[in-house]
Amino acid sequence: MVTKTQYRQAKEKIEHAKKQIDKMKNLIQETEKITHAYEEQEQKLKNERLLKLRKNDYVEYIGGTKSKQLTVGKKYRLTCKSFNGRIALINDSGRRIVIWPKYFNF
Repeated sequence: MVTKTQYRQAKEKIEHAKKQIDKMKNLIQETEKITHAYEEQEQKLKNERLLKLRKNDYVEYIGGTKSKQLTVGKKYRLTCKSFNGRIALINDSGRRIVIWPKYFNF
């Protein structure tokens, strides 16, 4: 049989746990706002740098695709300025390819 003191203690623990959950939810919301703002800032800077790329500039491949014609860490020359959010470059086999810039550092 459960006594009245055990019941009160259980209720207090439940209230304490609910308060901790609320604090954690607030903490998660704050950190999500910060990370979202940082990611937006980084994306904006990368888009600005992307617009400044011109023909014969070099970009470094950081990986992320299953391409056999691109080597991680190697720099590739652009064949023209960026267009439609993409870049065109000469791959290892000497062919021109059009690819998303998210796989490159520039």
